[in-house]
Amino acid sequence: MKIPKIIRTINRLRSEIDRARSAGRTVGFVPTMGYLHDGHLELVRQCRRRCDTVVVSIFVNPKQFGPGEDLERYPRDLDRDRKLLREIGCDILFVPSVEEMYPQGFRTAVGVEVLRDRLCGNFRPGHFDGVCLIVLKLLLAVMPDVAFFGEKDYQQLVIIRRMVSDLGLQVDIVGVPTVREKDGLAMSSRNLYLTHEERAVATSLYKSLELARLMILAGERRASRIKDRMVKLLVDSGVTKVDYVAIVDPETLEDVTYVNSRIRVAVAAWVGKARLIDNIGVDPVEIQPKRYRRGNVAVILAAGEGKRMRSRVPKVLQSVGGKPMVQRVVDAIKAAGLKQIVAVVGHGRKKVESFLQRLGVDTVYQEVQRGTGHAVLQTYPYLFNFNGNVVVVSGDTPLIGSETIRNLIDTHVKRANAITFATAVMPNPHGYGRVVRDADKRFLMIVEEKDASREEKAIREVNAGIYCFRSRSLFDALLMVDASNVQMEYYLPGVIVAIKARGGRVEPVVIKDYTEVLGVNTPEDLKAVRALYARRLRSEDPKRRLENGVHRKRRG
Repeated sequence: MKIPKIIRTINRLRSEIDRARSAGRTVGFVPTMGYLHDGHLELVRQCRRRCDTVVVSIFVNPKQFGPGEDLERYPRDLDRDRKLLREIGCDILFVPSVEEMYPQGFRTAVGVEVLRDRLCGNFRPGHFDGVCLIVLKLLLAVMPDVAFFGEKDYQQLVIIRRMVSDLGLQVDIVGVPTVREKDGLAMSSRNLYLTHEERAVATSLYKSLELARLMILAGERRASRIKDRMVKLLVDSGVTKVDYVAIVDPETLEDVTYVNSRIRVAVAAWVGKARLIDNIGVDPVEIQPKRYRRGNVAVILAAGEGKRMRSRVPKVLQSVGGKPMVQRVVDAIKAAGLKQIVAVVGHGRKKVESFLQRLGVDTVYQEVQRGTGHAVLQTYPYLFNFNGNVVVVSGDTPLIGSETIRNLIDTHVKRANAITFATAVMPNPHGYGRVVRDADKRFLMIVEEKDASREEKAIREVNAGIYCFRSRSLFDALLMVDASNVQMEYYLPGVIVAIKARGGRVEPVVIKDYTEVLGVNTPEDLKAVRALYARRLRSEDPKRRLENGVHRKRRG
């Protein structure tokens, strides 16, 4: 890719655009304030896909900063930005001066009434007038066929669309979905202001939006109830100040009191000295989940991609002993006496979902995989107001026995635990989270291998990935789990930490046969598990083999 041509004046920019149009090229435009992150770069990628000539502007607009805001310290690095734009194919980089955009004697003002005063407008007077003015000036300078804006600044997007429509400008305004970090935090140049501790707190904005979405999908329609829960989550997570949480009409930005159609949930809050915003769209009729009320519910984690399997067949549908792995897990769960089962699906959704539904298993979709804790959180619509125990099992552990699951539940109920989870002593613990105990063998914590020290990696007792939770404490704890780990994911062991910190009783139960909890992540793992299954089958008596649905020896 060639280095984008830097242009600093409107007249020269128009000359370049005229040449592109004379050659029959379509022109796309991405306005930014610089210090580019992947959210900006995704706008440019979308522009590159749709347009022949890509124009990006970098201009820190003083008219959209109020008194005391971060105009002077807003991050700037033109050399860095230019290199990033080179890699994805920007043709023209427009970098005007303040004097070029606002020459001496400038007096013009632009604004969109009503819309500018809602949401962030209440806290940043004049901000959106400054945004409208600079966007209009830039659109008139470039006169693009298409201009791209991120949905992260949703109010800005709505206002610009209204301005373009009202003024009859012939440009298509395209909104691009918010780009997020692995832990869900919306990408923003202002994330640079956050300390390490504040960075963890900042994810509470994303989690509050997830909570709102799940409450709506669970059937909650009262906006006030949803917003109260969001505020509580933000405050409990340690945000400095909440400017607003809002549930609004996606076009008018008017407050919604009862959710009965598509809405936008928005939040603005301070974390340290950084003011952060985020939002999501929610359709309340997206799913109509079954509701579980009491007893025990099994949750099967079956959303993983299984890249290392190097197969078009979804990992959990790989065969062991003539049955897909996940079916063997379902069989064990049912044999343990659990009839209510919901699986979290993701990669290979259609195939996995179709297969599981034939087995009488409900499913919920995890669109983006952000860890095991995030996966279980997706079951909230099914378990809304559920009063019972939740058993979590991985869909890639086909050797798991029903007796192990039953014993875990029995121990959980008998001991009145908040969490009971299985551990196993592995001859080779590579790839598993380690169970850390104190000198008196009392459980302390689980450390994921990628976060473990050399001493912790030497531990052979591992987290077996089978849990039994008291449902009332599960979801509140899931929302408090952070992603301060190498993978930036929300792990289920984080729930153990959260509940243990609140004084909840947590008990590990050691499984005698570690082979029951061997997971499958590679073709070599699958081969080993198939061999173990065949060996186990040969050792069983004929009656037990008939119970397993096996009448003769089978391969794989």
